[in-house]
Amino acid sequence: NTLVDAVLQYSKADADAPAVREPVSIAETLKWTLANLHSEIRSSHSVITSAVLPEVTGSESELAQVFQNLITNAIRYRKLNQPPTVHVTAVESDHEWMISIADNGIGIEAGQQERIFNPFERLNPESPGLGLGLSICRKVIEKHGGRIWVESETNEGSVFRFTLPK
Repeated sequence: NTLVDAVLQYSKADADAPAVREPVSIAETLKWTLANLHSEIRSSHSVITSAVLPEVTGSESELAQVFQNLITNAIRYRKLNQPPTVHVTAVESDHEWMISIADNGIGIEAGQQERIFNPFERLNPESPGLGLGLSICRKVIEKHGGRIWVESETNEGSVFRFTLPK
């Protein structure tokens, strides 16, 4: 059932389908996402903070899926000796918003940073999940006309960044 659900989520994020174009408060989307992840956040002693976040145009449910996948990964791939911290920021340019989700986790080797966005790709086969979360994020962000990437160093945490056009 988990596999079928994940594949259905992946197919729903089809980048060829037109994106919903409605006003979305990133702050409210983050708040809703954190409420959904309350038990994971509490049990891991995670600290999630954010700067002032903008209103964008898109699909609130799809963007919430992106936040949920990225924050879940930050909690899942944490260092064993410290609670996860996640900080969400937004930077405005002339044509787009860049949203950043920074964590203090285990990080990702430079040679693996593009690979993690491929469907069913997991760097550690023993870790939970099916390897679809980040590929769903990529499909959703591309469907919204943006791009997504990661900046990371092993044992230094990761910063996932994505853009959304204005």
